[in-house]
Amino acid sequence: MLINLQPLKLHFMKKITLITVMTIVCVGTLLSSFGQSSATAGVTATLITPITIASTQDMAFGKLSFGAIGGTAIIATGGTTSTTGDIKFIHGGAPTAAQFTVTGEKGEAYSISLPTPFNLTSAMGGHSLELGSFTSNPAATAGAGLIDASTGTQIIYVGATLTIPAGSNSGQYSNTTAFTVTVNYY
Repeated sequence: MLINLQPLKLHFMKKITLITVMTIVCVGTLLSSFGQSSATAGVTATLITPITIASTQDMAFGKLSFGAIGGTAIIATGGTTSTTGDIKFIHGGAPTAAQFTVTGEKGEAYSISLPTPFNLTSAMGGHSLELGSFTSNPAATAGAGLIDASTGTQIIYVGATLTIPAGSNSGQYSNTTAFTVTVNYY
């Protein structure tokens, strides 16, 4: 007696195929659920008081005498003066450093940018004096300024060197180029 095992073999093959497919689906589902992950984050922003600057005192060299050599007149940030060559400060003039008031967020640091050298021109025309070598207190370095934590302001004092060449003419000299000091939060 011969038994035909073909239908039984076919039945087992179907079951093995079904089990294999089910295993692949299950493993695939498990793998895909472990193949990704998510997280969330919060977002915040803090707006601070805009920084502003206002000129509160112009720089003034006062009265200066000069000779044939020329030289420089220097106003320091604290208002002290000095000269080189044959330049002299004369009594009756009031040399002063420029003064600016910075207003902004209390306790915030800021940076100061000073102008590049520029000329003062004679009211009589034809002659000029160079103003340069600017200094400031606080210093013009990144983050050197600090807005007062109680008042929200700080004073900046700016000094400079005025170069008076030999052969300059007497008279009043003033700037036609803006004397600009810039501040930015650090």
